[in-house]
Amino acid sequence: MSLKKRLLKVSDELAKVPSLGWGLGYFLVIFIFAGIYTLNSRGFYHSTSQFEMSMDDDAQKILSSLESIFKSKSNFSSAEYDGWRLVEEKYSVHSLKIVDKNVRFSIYTVFEKEHDLVGLNIELYFAINPYLTTCESNSDCYSTRIVQTVRPIINKENNSFNLITQAIAYYSDINLIQVPIELDKKISGFAAATIGFPSEASGSFSRMLYLSVVTITTLGYGDIVPITDFNRFLIGFESIIGLVIIGLFLNSLSKERRELP
Repeated sequence: MSLKKRLLKVSDELAKVPSLGWGLGYFLVIFIFAGIYTLNSRGFYHSTSQFEMSMDDDAQKILSSLESIFKSKSNFSSAEYDGWRLVEEKYSVHSLKIVDKNVRFSIYTVFEKEHDLVGLNIELYFAINPYLTTCESNSDCYSTRIVQTVRPIINKENNSFNLITQAIAYYSDINLIQVPIELDKKISGFAAATIGFPSEASGSFSRMLYLSVVTITTLGYGDIVPITDFNRFLIGFESIIGLVIIGLFLNSLSKERRELP
């Protein structure tokens, strides 16, 4: 039997598979490769990951955790600071960003004395690495971070600031805080995502599912690109499989139309 006849016979056999089967197989391949890409997500560069909405959600979770840490560390007493009171309900941690391998964020505090209010926005930072890890138990591990201020926070020309210099000295010196390991991983993942490697950030599978769809349909937008040989092979392989399945789908569909009464 000639090669041509053999290929025609194989084509006829494959055409016996219902077109619906090939269609479902097409979608199955999308999810299979999305899972494979997720397992190898560190081998992709994402040029737009820092702009994703999931990044805002991750940042807010990190800020909430940092706020809890700083609130638990504060030991402010109005009796010690000339009657100035820390307004705890107006205390917040905000504006998370990554600058020069440092985690930067701001603490907003309000101090009250009789009818006077003084608000301070203090920008702090600590290095992403290195850190010292300590564990009190198997599930109670922390990394120790050195926290510093980005710029001086006391304006000596402003008397109201001078009144509470000691009250906020807690934030103006170098301080150590203990960050839970899980939070530390979130911070590291957020930092990596800001430079295009969001494998540890939220939404990893949805990103890879999107990549699988644009790959199998050969759209190739280029916002997510493979940077390892293995992942480049996977991308090319999925594209070829997609074209083959579409061809088989059309072949089966054509056969089904010819067999209609």
